[in-house]
Amino acid sequence: MNNKIGKFILVLTTVMFYSCTSLKNTKEAEYSLLRGINLCNQGDLEGALKEYTTSYEIAPENTVLLKEMAFVYYNFENYGKAEEFWKKALELSPKDDEVIKNMTTMYYQKGEFQKALEMIKTSYNPNSDYFLQIKGLIEYQNKNYEKACDYLNKIDKRNMDENTYRVYLDIINKLYDNERYYSELEKGKTLFNGQKEYTLLYAKEITERFKNFNEAEQALLGYLITKGNDNDILKILSWVYEQSGDIEKSKDTLELLESEKLPA
Repeated sequence: MNNKIGKFILVLTTVMFYSCTSLKNTKEAEYSLLRGINLCNQGDLEGALKEYTTSYEIAPENTVLLKEMAFVYYNFENYGKAEEFWKKALELSPKDDEVIKNMTTMYYQKGEFQKALEMIKTSYNPNSDYFLQIKGLIEYQNKNYEKACDYLNKIDKRNMDENTYRVYLDIINKLYDNERYYSELEKGKTLFNGQKEYTLLYAKEITERFKNFNEAEQALLGYLITKGNDNDILKILSWVYEQSGDIEKSKDTLELLESEKLPA
């Protein structure tokens, strides 16, 4: 009787011992993950990866950890490792749209368009604005401009990034007349107000194609007032004045550009 009790207590003690060890390891994994996230937010990706690796060695089946590791590898342009860890995350959470979007984007950027399209199919919402945008960009790369336009026209333009909108404008330019192009160019000015690259594009197009010098001037001056002097903006502004025939203003603007280059 006593022997049986002794063995029973021994077993319980052993179970409790292993449970405490497991709990300690779990905490260490969580702390390493949190440290890694903090380092990642501070821009120390190498330090973050070391912490993530420590956490992964203890508790590899953590979706958040797997996504964080994939993100770091992606930023190191180690796409094979990024794909490996995103796939592991999908094994644990097959419909994680964040992972699906990231993998879709990676495949698109690598030119693996079919993989990107197959990945989109696994989403709960394959017709979201984000995925329609990727589909449109793929059709554009394949020179299927009408299909690309169909996809991009379904998107709320407020959800488009500036680069995609510039592609959209190029498609409109290829498929439609100047009136439609002008309309979409104007819409973009509202959507990307204060964005340097779009301001430059707008000023060039509105000047060269439509000879609307006043609108170009107002867009460029608006940027300078909001953001401060910028050499690229000043160069285009000088060019706009030259195109409009106002040579004096063109020279004055160039003088501003030259003064910007002088040492303080």
